[in-house]
Amino acid sequence: MNGAPAPRSGTPPDGHTLIMVSVTHSINTTLYNKLPYDSIKSFTPVTPVALLADVIAVHPSVPVKSLREQLASQSADPYRDTPAGFAELIRNDIAKYGKIVRDTGLKVE
Repeated sequence: MNGAPAPRSGTPPDGHTLIMVSVTHSINTTLYNKLPYDSIKSFTPVTPVALLADVIAVHPSVPVKSLREQLASQSADPYRDTPAGFAELIRNDIAKYGKIVRDTGLKVE
């Protein structure tokens, strides 16, 4: 499980127990059929820690020139519109970027 907040999901609210989660906390519901917790009901958000901007970039050889064109080209494959298809896409991207980091020797902090 990405993030793995499950050990804390059963902790009674005492005002002293905090868990910091990332975007993987919300993505888990699309990657796993059964989670030992409800991502929304089992946790109470306190405050955002950081806000990040999203950037989309493509290689010049990719034949799309806008996000709308990219989404339209992806919609041509109905499998990608399913939770299983999305999970496979995420797993492949994580593996691809992990390989790039290893091959280039980038330091991820």
